[in-house]
Amino acid sequence: MPAIDARRKAFSVVSSVHSAIAEVERLNKKSPMSPQAARDATIDWMKMVTPTLKGFDALAAPTVTENSELIESIFDVLAQIGHDRVTGKGLFANQAIRHEEIYAAALLVPQIAKAATDLKPVDENVSADEIVKPIDELLAQPDRIAELTAALRTMQSIGVAPVNDGPLFSAVLKNQIAEVIKRKGPKSELEGIYEKVGAEFIAIVGDRPIGSYRRVDLQEYANEISWLSPNASSSDSYRHENVKTYIARNKKAQGQGLAAKSIRDGRISHLKAIIGRGCEDNDQQNRVANTRVRVPDRARPPVKHKAPEPHALNYVLNVAVDTEGLTTPLMLALGTLTGRRVSLLATLRREALVRWHDVYVIEVETHRYENGVWTRIPFKTNESRECIVVPNALVEAGFVTWAQQAPGPMFPEFMACADPGDAAQKRVNRVIQKIIDKHKLPRFTYHGLRAGRIDDALDNQIAPHLVQHQVGHKADSVHGRYRSLTPKQASLIANQPLPEGVDWSCLERLDFSAPQTPTRKRRTSEQLKVVRARRTRSK
Repeated sequence: MPAIDARRKAFSVVSSVHSAIAEVERLNKKSPMSPQAARDATIDWMKMVTPTLKGFDALAAPTVTENSELIESIFDVLAQIGHDRVTGKGLFANQAIRHEEIYAAALLVPQIAKAATDLKPVDENVSADEIVKPIDELLAQPDRIAELTAALRTMQSIGVAPVNDGPLFSAVLKNQIAEVIKRKGPKSELEGIYEKVGAEFIAIVGDRPIGSYRRVDLQEYANEISWLSPNASSSDSYRHENVKTYIARNKKAQGQGLAAKSIRDGRISHLKAIIGRGCEDNDQQNRVANTRVRVPDRARPPVKHKAPEPHALNYVLNVAVDTEGLTTPLMLALGTLTGRRVSLLATLRREALVRWHDVYVIEVETHRYENGVWTRIPFKTNESRECIVVPNALVEAGFVTWAQQAPGPMFPEFMACADPGDAAQKRVNRVIQKIIDKHKLPRFTYHGLRAGRIDDALDNQIAPHLVQHQVGHKADSVHGRYRSLTPKQASLIANQPLPEGVDWSCLERLDFSAPQTPTRKRRTSEQLKVVRARRTRSK
């Protein structure tokens, strides 16, 4: 193409940019746009045409190639570069690399153009031995193979040579979500987490081939997501795909971001799992497997749950027994005396309480056949499945007599909710904080009862492995994991001294006749879908 024609085309493209500005102005008059939206639309258009302008500029150079097929192919690539750069998706989405410079060089540099087009046809008269001979000679030179491999990787890294890094992240994510649904059933917590984390990662880093991600990509994601407000997802209009908008808003306000644990365990660990499985399934090198992603300093570190002060626990427990019916006081008593997780206690059933030698235990179920459906009962670890020894103080207070009256859930109010454990934790913590605020007591949460039970048991010389059994913790050693609970050990747990500083006569005032009727009906499947989506956004 003559230089004058190239310049004319370049001018036509530049004029199209001006046309875009005029079009934005026209749309703004018809349907008012915010200044920021108008500016973004104009900039996106200019980003899209910049690679093509670079190509036209190369055509005006005296060394430009005359191969029309090469020119047409390169301009197709330049157009794709502009598209990927604006959408943030595709092979050329990484804006840290100026891909257009590489392809423009193929127009300008005769050696590159010749290498790209000088394909000699195979002589049909050449024998197979003559074709194989140079390959055999190359295979006999491992050093030469290593040099060529390194050269190829260098060319791939700068975009000169094509690279196959497998399917896009979005395709891998879709397949893994489908796999999670098959393994755990629809609407599982992990399904929601993958949808959230995957959408955020694509919005922040871009949708690229699964094998192309490096440590810097995960680090960029961690740096940016640390600015996401913990309350951003509480808005009904919040969408994971728009996470960059909420991050920018919180950056401007210098507001609180996500906690370190949420970034490390709730996001980075899942991203590594998605990328790792995607690379394994598609025969790609996993370049993030052993990388260390540092959580930004601005992220709040984990807060250790402290055991409640004895006088605060005494006040909360006694007030709850006298004012909160049965469900909340009983949850508080079980949490204080067994140290078990609230999510497990909320799903206990009356018929699971059985006599074992001279003590009572509650067997922990993992699955249940109910209303014609085989259902999995959520539990956190295998150690959580250890039976719960009922303290004799609760037996004497009438807990066993009440539980044996009829089969069914111990806490029907929580079982009527989409997530019984979440509902139990929120309700009991609300009661705790209400009493604490009213009487100006030292703060603690329900999970702090777990820490208190462990501390108190160790203070009373209870063997560590028995404490681990009762609270559902993993044994410290392989030897300890082979030990099983004996009747004598169960009796020691059941008769463990009660925590000091609490008036335990309050257990005698537990009103086991108080109603436990759910305040609402179990949600429909559509309602559960909305609730779980909102809850996933908030994590």
